[in-house]
Amino acid sequence: RAQPDLQTMERALAGTGACVMLTNADGVLLYNTPLSVQTQMLTRAFARPGVNLGEHRVGTSAPGIVASTGSACTVLGGEHYFEAMAGLRCAAAPIRDIHGRLAGVLDVTVEDDAFGFDAGAMVGLYATSIENDLLQSLASDQLILRFQTNPALLQTPLVGLAGVADDGTVAWLNDAAA
Repeated sequence: RAQPDLQTMERALAGTGACVMLTNADGVLLYNTPLSVQTQMLTRAFARPGVNLGEHRVGTSAPGIVASTGSACTVLGGEHYFEAMAGLRCAAAPIRDIHGRLAGVLDVTVEDDAFGFDAGAMVGLYATSIENDLLQSLASDQLILRFQTNPALLQTPLVGLAGVADDGTVAWLNDAAA
């Protein structure tokens, strides 16, 4: 489900040296930007599917913090727990399911460079888009309402979504709807 958004995000970040990563709720890496020959060594060490980026495994990092707290965050350079990770800058945002539980974490990381863009805003926007797709796919037997105060936002990640059960109760809301 996340593949189209991940590919769009990667195209938007082309030439920045950023690596896009998607983990499950526990911080285990499910997807990362295909690594190029220019990819730096530290990124090569952790940007592999199956690697656990949880805080209890690699110390302080944006995907680890989000997996632990469920809140978006950015971790820059020396804010990482391990000194060896001081060259990294990472920003991550949560992806929730229809029950509001953490389903995954979207992260963007650069090594030995500053973000040349608002990484927190970008990762938040794409995480919201992935979350909206996930919510709609999990609501197969519900009526999905799409709404927004500005009609131009109906086809964007800022759309309000509500799942309505057969009995007319609201089963779930995304953040924009809430």
